[in-house]
Amino acid sequence: MIKEQEYRESFSGIGTVTIKPFKILEDGTRQYLPITKHNLIVEAGRASLIDLLIGAKKKKLSYIRWGKGGALTFPDGDPLNPLTVNDKDVDIATFLLDKPLSPYNRVSPTEVEYTETLICDEVNDDVNEAVMLFEDDDTQERSIFARITFPTVRLTIEQGTGIEIRWVFNFSKAEENPIDFEESPTVTPPADSTT
Repeated sequence: MIKEQEYRESFSGIGTVTIKPFKILEDGTRQYLPITKHNLIVEAGRASLIDLLIGAKKKKLSYIRWGKGGALTFPDGDPLNPLTVNDKDVDIATFLLDKPLSPYNRVSPTEVEYTETLICDEVNDDVNEAVMLFEDDDTQERSIFARITFPTVRLTIEQGTGIEIRWVFNFSKAEENPIDFEESPTVTPPADSTT
């Protein structure tokens, strides 16, 4: 038997999100309460990356969609305990607002960062979920890339509250994984002894 070793390269894609609810103080400064979580680059988002790699579609990350379906409300549940993001998610649970993304910061060749802000003048409601959206260059159709849920932040004009989200996508090379396998030898049929 011939023993061979194959190496499969894998790449890891992760999004880290820092959510910073804030209150605007009388002097105009912001008082922050940061929360850091990992988001999920969902299946539809990974499929879009493949479309981009093979040139099947022309699209780019263009929008953030804010929502309020990322945690239950009283008496059904705890609004500070966000629901789990599912890999099959294709949108947020409850729509509030789409906003064009601010210019990105290219942190490294494999890392990009977006910082987005939502204030009570734009949404006077609870917020506890967000998605990053691709927009197709030809059809302007929007599709999900990644989703995050977080503890509910109440945006109210009376309290002058808002939320800042720092969303970082990092694609790095994972370790090579050696895979051993054995190849069965080719069996040679016996010579025909009748000839």
